[in-house]
Amino acid sequence: MLAYARSSLQWLTRSKLPGSLHRLVNKAVLRMSPAIQAACETRLSEAQMSLAADRETETLLDELPSETTPRERRFLFNFFAAVWSGGNVLEVGPFLGGTSRSISLGMLANPRRDAASRLHTFDRFSHYYGGAQLVETLGPFLQSGKLTEGTCERIKATTSFREVFDLLHAGQPYSSILKTHTGELPERASEVDQSEIQFDPSHLSSLDSVFVDGCKSWFGTKYFMQQVVEKTQPGAFYILQDYGHYTCFWVPAFVAAFRDRFRFYGHVDSTYAFQLTSPIRAAEIETRFPDEPDGFAADELDRLFATIVADATAASDWLGRVAGRLQHGAALAYVGREDDALRLMEDELRCVVRRAPHFEKMVRRAMHSPTYRPNGGSGVPIVLTK
Repeated sequence: MLAYARSSLQWLTRSKLPGSLHRLVNKAVLRMSPAIQAACETRLSEAQMSLAADRETETLLDELPSETTPRERRFLFNFFAAVWSGGNVLEVGPFLGGTSRSISLGMLANPRRDAASRLHTFDRFSHYYGGAQLVETLGPFLQSGKLTEGTCERIKATTSFREVFDLLHAGQPYSSILKTHTGELPERASEVDQSEIQFDPSHLSSLDSVFVDGCKSWFGTKYFMQQVVEKTQPGAFYILQDYGHYTCFWVPAFVAAFRDRFRFYGHVDSTYAFQLTSPIRAAEIETRFPDEPDGFAADELDRLFATIVADATAASDWLGRVAGRLQHGAALAYVGREDDALRLMEDELRCVVRRAPHFEKMVRRAMHSPTYRPNGGSGVPIVLTK
């Protein structure tokens, strides 16, 4: 029966059935038994990703420059169309809003959407690309007339893209539910309360889903979670875009530190989704997650990433397993254990060459520079090999 369920869901990911029929088949398969549901959670996420959208929606999902993959954007659209329970959503780090659009369009398509629910998206809206590089990225919108020469000149002068973000999302079907906020996450504990635009979601009410693509440092992740976690209740989803990126080792580290509170739901590419199973308090984060990784004893840090790798292995998730090993190496390099980091990644290279050669390039990149230190938003690479 489990084999049948898996094969059914695999077929769904490849088929071009109407979205409504996809949903019916998904539900029918998962109602067979709790065991089938548990066994198929990762595949379920992939099936949801493949639900058909109309042609206009497909075009909108791919229109904006984004560092997420097309598969990830479709996953977000389908997650919020089919799984989201209808309350408020928070997003951090949208850049130009490719993910904001995917989430918002999914929210509009969900019949459970509360009329008062909103997507609250936060970004510092500056110092991402240089002004000239950002204008080059936006070239198609300048040519189409969606952006003006004046707007592009202001971008070059300030590197701020808040005005562009607002223009790109104005007049869209979802515009009324997208609420944009300027907010910056501190990169270190010493930076708390030092910014005029510090991330502050205190005015928001309860959240039932959180999409994270802006936690680019260890402390920034801790601070973000402390500000947000008490606004979510058991059943809420945390969707973490950087979970599968080896440089951002702090994202899986946080989940592993609270492994007793998060249930793995599934992943598409490097975006991983977890469901909160019991409350987390900000004070607990202060106790269980130090301000920097060297706040963990060496053996504690090793055990944390061993857990991440073991969970990925148990789920037959090769990306999660390889990324987890590289994230362990990145954490070791970050705390000054460069030799240990390099030995670990050399061992992983031998493993993937034998068993998963499509990951070899990723491992070799990590062996050169596994992560970075925060430095005003740009980051300073940690280099292990030439």
